[in-house]
Amino acid sequence: MGKNNELTSTGNITLSVSYLQFRVIRNTIFIVFAVVGVTLFVVLLFTILSINTWILDFASSKGL
Repeated sequence: MGKNNELTSTGNITLSVSYLQFRVIRNTIFIVFAVVGVTLFVVLLFTILSINTWILDFASSKGL
């Protein structure tokens, strides 16, 4: 953030701190969504693998 001539020194410091807080919160939200997304994707892949294994076991026991 650049220095704003309309604000006092305290106002500029407050603006800078609030902008840093916004960036930290935004990055934290993105990290949480990324971790949740990757976790759900891995669970989905494992579920598909488990269903496929179950279908193959069922088919082999029936002699298909």
